[in-house]
Amino acid sequence: MSEYTYDIINGDFDFHTGEYLGRGGGFPRSYFWKNDSEKWKQVTKFLTNSGIKQHLHSEVLKAYGCKYEGKSPVKMACQEVLQDFEKFKTFALSWKEANTTTNN
Repeated sequence: MSEYTYDIINGDFDFHTGEYLGRGGGFPRSYFWKNDSEKWKQVTKFLTNSGIKQHLHSEVLKAYGCKYEGKSPVKMACQEVLQDFEKFKTFALSWKEANTTTNN
């Protein structure tokens, strides 16, 4: 394993961008989570406020094309969504409309 890999695993560098974050704490970390750890919740809040039940959030995120895997799949998927949140909002509302008409 290279020294750079060790530095990412240790948390010295952002595991998404490779940006130096400072001395790590012994676990991988990201600038996104360091500074905006609760920002991803705005996605789930939007879905809930739009009338999409919580047990369907994963279906919407998967239909949008987000990777839905790993230890925190919802958080990771929401992180992807936040790159173009307005586009996702439009998609989620159309998904809801399509699935509401299908289920009735």
